[in-house]
Amino acid sequence: MQPNSTITDEQLLGRLRAGDASALDVLFRRHYVDLCRVANRYVQNESQAEDLIQELFASVWEKREKLPDDLSSVGAYLRRAARNRSLNFLRDQNRIPVNDGEVPESISAGSLASDALEQDDLRQRIDGAINRLPERCRLVFTMSKIDDMSNREIAESLEISPKTVENQMTRAYRFLREWLAIGLLICLSASVGQLLDGGRIHSKNTAQVCQTTFAIEKTTFVLGGGPNFGVNALKASLSLNRK
Repeated sequence: MQPNSTITDEQLLGRLRAGDASALDVLFRRHYVDLCRVANRYVQNESQAEDLIQELFASVWEKREKLPDDLSSVGAYLRRAARNRSLNFLRDQNRIPVNDGEVPESISAGSLASDALEQDDLRQRIDGAINRLPERCRLVFTMSKIDDMSNREIAESLEISPKTVENQMTRAYRFLREWLAIGLLICLSASVGQLLDGGRIHSKNTAQVCQTTFAIEKTTFVLGGGPNFGVNALKASLSLNRK
């Protein structure tokens, strides 16, 4: 018998169909963590995601004789099953809204500064921004850009029109562009705090602070952050740096 590290998923699936419980155990240990991540992207609850994936593997064992025998990728099959199970859970919990929900029209400079300083990892900042989207908008974006599904596939999965998918993606892009760009600007503005001493600007640093504030204000105006957004973001960042 081949060592577990060298046997392929497809070979394990064949053994599983024949009733080999050890094959299921190997597949479980090989894919469990990744599948939990997939489920958690949808249900946003780690404990619930783990329960769903455990239920998924129990279902795979119960229906082992009916598993398709022409799979090109067992991993892709399991990820798709995890996504479908997660969506079914959201439907059962009435968490897939009928309407679009409201995408925030404006961003609080204070809350953005706090998040930007705490989330120094880009992936964390992206995940945080995605999670601020309304539920259906978040699901559409996740399915499109993370799970690489087509608009038609998303529309069928969520029982909405392809045009609605396009509209949701447009709204998500608009919000995420502003969120991520402004967040990065706030990270830069926070560095101005190093020019301060007890909240007071040294005379030799006045010009540099003014130049930084002007650059932030100009950039945020182009991004649509609104008048004085850059100044407010800078103030929030400096306030946090003094704490």
